[in-house]
Amino acid sequence: MSEPVDDGDLPADDLIVTSRRQLFDAFHCSSLQELENLLDAHYEPWVFIEAEEMAPDEGLVVRIGTRGTGLDYPFAVGEIWSCLDDLDAVNDFENACEELADQIEDVEGFRVQVSIAYDFDPSALKPHHRRRCLDSGDEVQEVGDYPYKDRMSDEASVDAWRAERFERNFPGLSVTFGALENDHDPTTPLLVLREPEQSGI
Repeated sequence: MSEPVDDGDLPADDLIVTSRRQLFDAFHCSSLQELENLLDAHYEPWVFIEAEEMAPDEGLVVRIGTRGTGLDYPFAVGEIWSCLDDLDAVNDFENACEELADQIEDVEGFRVQVSIAYDFDPSALKPHHRRRCLDSGDEVQEVGDYPYKDRMSDEASVDAWRAERFERNFPGLSVTFGALENDHDPTTPLLVLREPEQSGI
């Protein structure tokens, strides 16, 4: 097994690698597993990183969680770190969206999916929303917590909840309702979304 690489021995970001052999030589490693371990050890914040080949000497794929980015040879070493930064930012954003969806379900009694609203004008956001367009083309922003403790009335419509509770507090994000498979009537009452919960299903 190769000797571990100190921070001072990491390859320069502008070093171009054109093959797996050059990539391994640059990082003083001899396998993808060693490269994974090295990236894990030197990337901050700590995340579980996976590395795999696209095909022999075609390029490298780096993954964090379920997302991955491919780099075709030749590429600069710094692109690896840039890809990891983007993947980590998207992973954090998706986790925050899932946490917000859980908070909404705990209060309101229905399930939603939260994601970025790509059709929203970012210039309308406040600085604290921290909307960013990543090199990968993905967009992320600050999510925040659901600010309500009491559920909205059963008689209130889905669109009323969306406008008054979601869009008012989470501009730049989009919400869809798991219980509504198709486009819903704007007057659909929240009770329809809560019926499975209230009936004990």
